[in-house]
Amino acid sequence: MSHSTKKLDLTGQRFRHLTVLEPAENIGNRTAWLCRCDCGRKRVVKTYHLRSGHTGSCGCQGPSRKPGEDLPGLTYVDGTCVEMLRAKT
Repeated sequence: MSHSTKKLDLTGQRFRHLTVLEPAENIGNRTAWLCRCDCGRKRVVKTYHLRSGHTGSCGCQGPSRKPGEDLPGLTYVDGTCVEMLRAKT
């Protein structure tokens, strides 16, 4: 018995400030998408992060932040706030 799974196509969909442009190379075994932020930057994002609302911009959105500027007192690795990850556990 064959078990086929239809791959989700998010091309053209918007997730807050991100518009999905095309499928990207998988991250590990997770499907990923090339997205363009409203600010013009492109970023590869996993499907789960888009659909869960975890990632809604390239990282440029936030209180009084300029694109690419991190919030003081927080640790960022590849645009991800380490303290936010710790808070989820």
